[in-house]
Amino acid sequence: MTYNLLMPILVALLLIILYAFIKNRKVYAFFSISIFLASCIAAYSFREPAPSPMTEEQKLFIGEQQQIFVPWYERHQQNIDQLDRNWQAYHNILESFKANAISIQTVHLRLTALEQDALAAENSIRDNIPPLALETTNYDLVTDLREKTLQYAHAQYLAILHTKNAADPAQLHTDVQSEQSRMLQEIMIKESPVGLFTASEVDQLRTRLTIPEDESKPTHPAEGET
Repeated sequence: MTYNLLMPILVALLLIILYAFIKNRKVYAFFSISIFLASCIAAYSFREPAPSPMTEEQKLFIGEQQQIFVPWYERHQQNIDQLDRNWQAYHNILESFKANAISIQTVHLRLTALEQDALAAENSIRDNIPPLALETTNYDLVTDLREKTLQYAHAQYLAILHTKNAADPAQLHTDVQSEQSRMLQEIMIKESPVGLFTASEVDQLRTRLTIPEDESKPTHPAEGET
């Protein structure tokens, strides 16, 4: 709790205590006014100083960091979009089979192709190496962002792979379509990765790579990044 927030609470408690002990209301009023004025002076004295204006050297440095970061982030965003497309395709395949709109053979064929797309997306994320020219903190944030995305992509790939293997007609233990669908749905629920929570890293990078006078933002996080 900050001092400016704590001060009104302490003043209110003190006035309540004084009200109980001071019977003379004129004296109480005098003390109340004195305490109020003292609290105002104290709050003004302890206010947070205004941030120092950014120097031209600092602005130039941030501009250089932006030029290094933005190409990396654009590739990262393309990878995020591909992950979203793959996951949507995965769910569409399972929903189509659940509705008995496609056969188990078609499910297996489509998941086999999707597995290759998921592997390619994971490799693309792995190949998108954080630029070494980034300042240390920026580099660490980008590294964390890439690592979280890579873990998510790998979990997504495994979910698709395991579902594809289970949908192999040669490995199925039942010919009943509803049972096959239930089995695939259970794998999907069990293997689905948790959300990609990278909002903290993206927000920190946005703050660090934005020049105060510049209203434009150097980063544009995807809607799915939370």
